[in-house]
Amino acid sequence: MKLQTDSTDQLVYENDLLQLTVLGGIKLEGLDRMRSTLKVQLQESSRPPVRHNLDLYNVHN
Repeated sequence: MKLQTDSTDQLVYENDLLQLTVLGGIKLEGLDRMRSTLKVQLQESSRPPVRHNLDLYNVHN
């Protein structure tokens, strides 16, 4: 398992099964908008990755 934080544009977590990427990184300015894109992909698979847009600021209970 590995978390890569060396790039300011993306965070990448990998294990034997998955690679998870938070696209756009984390920006401290503009915290009134907490939107991000999560890319999930299976390691060593021919299937294309799945991307989901997340709005962490607008939570519906």
